Amino acid sequence: MSASQREPTTEEILKLERAFNTTDVKITMGYSPDPALADGELVYTLKIVNGVNPANNIRVIDTLPSGVSHVSDDSECVEDQSGKLVCDLGVLLNYESAEIKITVLIDADLVLNAGGPTTIINDASVENLAGPDPDPSNNDATEHTLVNDKTRLRQ
Repeated sequence: MSASQREPTTEEILKLERAFNTTDVKITMGYSPDPALADGELVYTLKIVNGVNPANNIRVIDTLPSGVSHVSDDSECVEDQSGKLVCDLGVLLNYESAEIKITVLIDADLVLNAGGPTTIINDASVENLAGPDPDPSNNDATEHTLVNDKTRLRQ
């Protein structure tokens, strides 16, 4: 290194790392069937889209509604002690997307206990653990799902 060149400071290195790891990740959610039925399965589809820079450590957290049980997912999600699903997706390259399908079973007595058709709410969020997100307004998705009683549909 010549006398006119200098080593970057720790602050400069951290600033460059933050800039490189800054990307806008966003999440959207859909579900099927609509409406859902008590004692039936419901599939949530989460779509995660990355922004301009690679994202090195993407995590999705899905707070499933009360009145459902997690059956399966296609992304090796782990249910934490609070009942939230934590899905570590790893790396998403720039403008790359990923999809997670989560299947839940709706409690058989959900509609009966609610006194009639009811709405359940699913919330999911995405974050890039490696760096900041310049637009956190698109890091959350919420779906309201109407649940009907399966037995009433047969009558």
